[in-house]
Amino acid sequence: MKLVLVISGLLGLVTGLGLRSKRGGPPSEGQVVDQNHAWELREARASNGPEAELNWGIRGDLTLDDVSALPKGGRRWAELALWAASAYKEELAARWAFLSRSKSQNQEELAVLIQLWVEKDLDGALKHVNGTSAEMGFLAAFAKLDPEQALSLAKERGEYFWGTTLATLAESDPGSALALLGECSASTRSQVVTGIAAGLMKIDPKQAMDFLKTSGVFGPDSSCMKEWALIDPEEAFQWAVENKSDTAYHAGDILMAKSPQAFAKRVEEMPTGRMKNEFRAKQARTKAQEDPDAAVRWAHEMPVGTRMEMLLAIGPELESSDVALRREILSSLIRGGVDPIYEGSSILDYGWPTQELERNPRAFIELAGEYNPGLLPSAAMHWAGRDGDGSYEWLSALPKNESFDKIAEPLVRSDWVVKELGYERAVSLVNKVSNVDSRQAMGNMILQKWNDQDPESFRRYLDSEDVLPEQLQWWEEQR
Repeated sequence: MKLVLVISGLLGLVTGLGLRSKRGGPPSEGQVVDQNHAWELREARASNGPEAELNWGIRGDLTLDDVSALPKGGRRWAELALWAASAYKEELAARWAFLSRSKSQNQEELAVLIQLWVEKDLDGALKHVNGTSAEMGFLAAFAKLDPEQALSLAKERGEYFWGTTLATLAESDPGSALALLGECSASTRSQVVTGIAAGLMKIDPKQAMDFLKTSGVFGPDSSCMKEWALIDPEEAFQWAVENKSDTAYHAGDILMAKSPQAFAKRVEEMPTGRMKNEFRAKQARTKAQEDPDAAVRWAHEMPVGTRMEMLLAIGPELESSDVALRREILSSLIRGGVDPIYEGSSILDYGWPTQELERNPRAFIELAGEYNPGLLPSAAMHWAGRDGDGSYEWLSALPKNESFDKIAEPLVRSDWVVKELGYERAVSLVNKVSNVDSRQAMGNMILQKWNDQDPESFRRYLDSEDVLPEQLQWWEEQR
């Protein structure tokens, strides 16, 4: 639709550019139009000098310099618009037939041409597109000239044509489309709602967002929010926050880039919650790029939930610049435990703390064991899945108690961890589990897989001193 609006604007340039046709009368009936002369544009025309005639039929006072001065991206369509303004009806029809037959059919150019053709020769355009796939483009173009007649013509062709034409009209006349929205079927309503929102965005972005919120089809649209935020980021952000819309993230990014002070003020005014924490994290990340120590101090002034988000955001900014401060942040995060706002989440749900665990698992595990034992099961799982030797050395040294059970049980239930550890070491960890029912269930499961995968080493285990009586009994029952 934006493309068609651009072309409509370009048509208005024709008179001002002083276009004059050097041709005589129109071709006589049955005469073959010189297609090469009428519309082919040679790729090498620039090398022919500024006086070279443009082969799309642009003549008179318009030069290559005039066309080149048009807005970037509009040159090709300006050439087509200018040619169409002085083209005969027969030439428009021939151009359409040529494009329609072309193997490399350019749908964009066809859409532009039908718009120009409808404005110049409505009946001729309808005659050529009637019953073809281009009919919808004709109706969309016709709706700009005579909405009522276009909708009437579209209705004769069915609900899809009517709804699509109304959606096109909505972008230029949202009020009229809104009055007809109740007549839309379920299959066309969403398309018309989108068109109305696009039309309202040109008049009042807030009204467009309010409409989308209550449309019953979509919630607030992210593309509309971005468009609004580019015009008035503070108002757009405030609307999204007040309406608890995720589009606040789009508006917030734009507001923060345009006015950090206004963004900080708006975030300060937000109610406590996840969104506020995440915006604080964005601020902390930016601050850390300038002054890491100040960013960390600021984070420590915040409540625990906000502090966690901010420290998690700061960490990646320090990967190469300040390793010691990054480890200090990791220690603070481990001490902080689970964020009370996001119940059940852990720092290992984020990227860089997990990277630190992979770089120095023992140091991470020791910190977790001292300050936050709740992290140990997930940390041990991650470690054991990547380093069977190192993790087993640590696991086998742990005392046999309930805490060990909480760490070991998830490990031995995981196929990928058991594969890394090996069956023999996995069974030795199972044998340390203090809960009898859990130990037997996990042991039987691993022993069965072990026998299936490597019966020879499994039987050696059964003959060893490490096998438990309950395991021998289970094996006898299987035989």
